[in-house]
Amino acid sequence: MSGTTARSYYDRYMVEFRVWGDDEWSDDLLGGPYRTYYEGLGQGSYSVGVCMNSSTLNEDVGLDDIYAGVRIYNASGVNTETAESNRWYGYF
Repeated sequence: MSGTTARSYYDRYMVEFRVWGDDEWSDDLLGGPYRTYYEGLGQGSYSVGVCMNSSTLNEDVGLDDIYAGVRIYNASGVNTETAESNRWYGYF
């Protein structure tokens, strides 16, 4: 997953993401949190990835829908941004 921060960071910041299975009533946490640190030089771009077994992603009967939830933390550890990726649909 990749993206650009909405704010400018002039110090170190952290990108944390979790992989979720989208369900009608409550979403299932499939992996994470995964964290990556970056040095801020203004508005930041990030790219994070993880490899997961298809058996982990196969969390529903039939078609699965997976997404990533992202949180950005500033150098003081304060959560300053949140975002969600697009949904991925497939048979895993």
